[in-house]
Amino acid sequence: MIAARFARPARFVQTLLLSLGFILISAAQAAPSQTPGFYRINIGNFTVTALHDGRTQIPQRLFHGQDNSVIRLLLARAFLPITRDLNTSVNAYLVQMGRHLVLIDAGGGNCLGPGLGQLHNNIRAAGYSPDTVDMVLMTHLHSDHACGLVDDEGKMAFPKATLWVTKDEASHWLSRDDTGQNNDHAAFKIARLSIAPYITAKKFKTFNAGETLLPGLVSVATPGHTPGHVSFLFTSGEHSLFIWGDIVHNHAVQLSRPDISIEFDHDQQQAIATRQEILDQVAQKRTLVAGAHLPFPGIGHIRAETGNSATYQWVPIEFGQEALGAAAAK
Repeated sequence: MIAARFARPARFVQTLLLSLGFILISAAQAAPSQTPGFYRINIGNFTVTALHDGRTQIPQRLFHGQDNSVIRLLLARAFLPITRDLNTSVNAYLVQMGRHLVLIDAGGGNCLGPGLGQLHNNIRAAGYSPDTVDMVLMTHLHSDHACGLVDDEGKMAFPKATLWVTKDEASHWLSRDDTGQNNDHAAFKIARLSIAPYITAKKFKTFNAGETLLPGLVSVATPGHTPGHVSFLFTSGEHSLFIWGDIVHNHAVQLSRPDISIEFDHDQQQAIATRQEILDQVAQKRTLVAGAHLPFPGIGHIRAETGNSATYQWVPIEFGQEALGAAAAK
């Protein structure tokens, strides 16, 4: 009788658990999307928000300087696929500096397919608005960084912002007479269209790499990937963040072998020299870095391998490490 008394409740519980399982499976199938792509961290009194614009693919053949077998070995060591193109994150960074809201790079917009163009939605998801950005600083003017400067109608996507580009970068993209019908010509056309409305609105300014742009914000010359490629060092109190643009396109490949360049580098030898110099500096100083193509949110440290100062590892920041110092109220 005791067994009979508990049989019905047991069957009921079993049925309930099965039903809940089906509900959970159905919910998972109905919601395949990720959460909004933003991540916040405080650097002293600055609030930094990493913004995910999406992903693109880089074919392995675009890495230069080593046989494909070496590239595949490096990818395998990092548990990355070795038989297909590499998924590559495209990140931008929004920095609240007192009354200034500064955006570093603007993502790929609608230029590079459906994998990119999520930046503006993620700005809003993070609690900001493109209308409140007052400075946009460009590391360089490649399309995956610049196309998001304009909306679908070719108008300023950040209507109240001033756009800042190094003089060397502006000279390269605006002064050169490039009329050929090739991929290089297409890149020049996209760069010019992306910055044109800011020039028309007199919201376009140039600066020399090395200048201090705001208190706590210094530009750092990092040429090679493009002639005027620049990085930005944010410092508040004892804390700092170095946003380095395209120093590294794939952490598994180019941190283990900084001498491997990529097809997109304007001057590959200069890009290699810059990468080696920057990696050595940030590793020695234990500087927190952020990269446009490091795995999102792209914030972490560079560690030199023991016994080999020319080989490095990526150490991502821990999720939830939201504060370094005291943050200012948003």
